[in-house]
Amino acid sequence: MTMKFLLERSLADVADTYLAGHEITAFDTGAMTREAFADGIRAADAFGFRWQLPFPIDRAALSGAPRLAYVHKSGAGLENERVIDLEALHDFGILFGNNAGVNADAVAEHALMLSLMALRPLSLAQMTAARDGHWGATPQAIAAETMPAPRMLRGRTLGILGMGRIGVAIAERMRAMGVRRILGYRRSVFPPDAAALAEQAALDEVLSEADLLILCLPIDDSTRGLLNRDRIDRMRPGVTLVNVGRGAVIDEAALHGALTSGHIRAAGLDVLAQEPSDSPLMRLPNVVVTPHTGGTAIEVQKAQIPAALEALADFANRRMPPRLMRPATLSSPSLRAAWLKTA
Repeated sequence: MTMKFLLERSLADVADTYLAGHEITAFDTGAMTREAFADGIRAADAFGFRWQLPFPIDRAALSGAPRLAYVHKSGAGLENERVIDLEALHDFGILFGNNAGVNADAVAEHALMLSLMALRPLSLAQMTAARDGHWGATPQAIAAETMPAPRMLRGRTLGILGMGRIGVAIAERMRAMGVRRILGYRRSVFPPDAAALAEQAALDEVLSEADLLILCLPIDDSTRGLLNRDRIDRMRPGVTLVNVGRGAVIDEAALHGALTSGHIRAAGLDVLAQEPSDSPLMRLPNVVVTPHTGGTAIEVQKAQIPAALEALADFANRRMPPRLMRPATLSSPSLRAAWLKTA
């Protein structure tokens, strides 16, 4: 059966290899209006996009798409109110997939880099001294700059909040670097690859035991503000914190207070609650900030479009697309891709 696909142009331009025999309509994100979207989506069986549209794909927009059965976003991040209404998709029986995990290795490497930079702080003063020929900075000299003294990664008790693909990739690298113990927190049962690397632990246990804590959680109603003042107070004194997930998981005012008091020794942050940001956290000497570039690498960029088109091709061939964000939709009475229905 021929299906109709509405695809963002960078996907549509190379889609023929993956979706041969199906009808493909391209759109340009910057020029897309609500009216044009309504016209294009009305007859579409599937919709694929890479970049955030200038308007949300909400219940009203989806109500005019009676055939739409699958939506795919090329990329991993998703903030519901800014991109697409996941509840509306579920209610209409429309499956939603993305490229979660495609950037897992890049984010894991970035988490390792931030961990090392926070544990072994490299200040502008040190770099300037080296260029000027002054060598051999001592821990005492570094401390005089109000920077934390260097510490080793080997022997740490690592806590990972979020043991999905990224959390597992982080654990693999950290195990090779000689951490003593890895505790992982996940809201559901550990997959086998996570269980082989980390001990599954309750959130409070991870917070109280870890002296290096890495966050790689998505943002949703259950994780927004998860690390509030109370939970930060319960963290192990002197912990080093790294966040490569979403900034809104942390109460930034409470984090600032803990970093200022020394309760949290140092932090490496790739994400902040508001981006771009002028957060006071960026001006603390014991904080390293990168501009949400953890998943950025040439290899990742090359993989994004093929990963999206392979998932769309699975749908076109009546196979289960990978990386569904709401698998519960598969058992919904309103599921439109009825051939994929599960009990």
